[in-house]
Amino acid sequence: MDKKDIKRIREIKERVEKATPGKWRVEKYYHDEPYEEFIKWAAVVVRNETITRNDWSNPVGADLEFIAKARQDIPYLLARLDELQEQNEALTDTVNMLSPLMMENYELKKEIEKNLKNDYAVDVLYKVINSGILDENLEEDLRDIAYYVEYGIWKG
Repeated sequence: MDKKDIKRIREIKERVEKATPGKWRVEKYYHDEPYEEFIKWAAVVVRNETITRNDWSNPVGADLEFIAKARQDIPYLLARLDELQEQNEALTDTVNMLSPLMMENYELKKEIEKNLKNDYAVDVLYKVINSGILDENLEEDLRDIAYYVEYGIWKG
């Protein structure tokens, strides 16, 4: 999220915190006959207390602000949630795609490390063999070991 999103969400949270808590509902009061199908007035209420009604019976300012901004805030939040969900799905797809490659990379790295160790071992064996300090039998055995480490084939 960018700075504008963070600021907007913070402002929405502040309005939520200032507004009357609880589950809000609308109550409608109708005219008497013959106009009973017409709403006389409507109120937003919580815990049987009127927050505001259409004849503006002294509502709390923070509640009015909350009501006034809700029409813009809720669609905004829903759109942001959709965007974030799409981003999350795209990232999940990317991770799922990269996971096998990462495993292959890990296995390749281990194989390279093994080969480097083998190469080092072979170098050390050949240095010892070529040093001239070994008898012929031991020298031949070490050559067989070096060949096996280097090529994976046992000659002996």
